[in-house]
Amino acid sequence: MITHTDQARLRYLARRLHCLGPKPLFHFLDEVERGADLRRHLEEYARLPGDLIKVNRGDQFAAPFVIEGGD
Repeated sequence: MITHTDQARLRYLARRLHCLGPKPLFHFLDEVERGADLRRHLEEYARLPGDLIKVNRGDQFAAPFVIEGGD
């Protein structure tokens, strides 16, 4: 049975993951899809320094580009 404390913790973790941005969220989902334990990984990602990730632009994907002249 899930307690109110468990639900509150899950909400907190979800907010922390969401605040990291789309790129960390992608990596989190990719790892879970490949078999990582959801709760353990969620706890790990929630501990990541969101400010540091954003300052270094690690929260966003790189803009797509085209290499001309390639085959």
